[in-house]
Amino acid sequence: MLRLKNEELSVLVYHLGIMRNPTKKGLKKKHDRKEVKEYIGIYDSIVDKLLEINIEDDIHDIQLSTVELELLQSFFPWYIEKLESELLETEKDELSDGIDVLKTINNMLLIHAV
Repeated sequence: MLRLKNEELSVLVYHLGIMRNPTKKGLKKKHDRKEVKEYIGIYDSIVDKLLEINIEDDIHDIQLSTVELELLQSFFPWYIEKLESELLETEKDELSDGIDVLKTINNMLLIHAV
């Protein structure tokens, strides 16, 4: 289970949404067609679960399968590193809150890995 605040949920949905196609392209470089389809299916199931959440609540307990957690555990470190390496210093200052939220979510996911 992943417990997120509204802000964390919003940041997660936003970043997963904008990264779907780049993630798919990256997967195509390293995996065969069947594996890509499987990974993207899992990715989409995570996004679908997140979009179904009632945002009127302040805290959200999100039930994710082991496969979904594993996908997020591999996605976040790669994505945060890529995001930080591509941002200019001025952009890092402006986007530091969003990156901090992503790092918080990543840390929560790492706890599940233990």
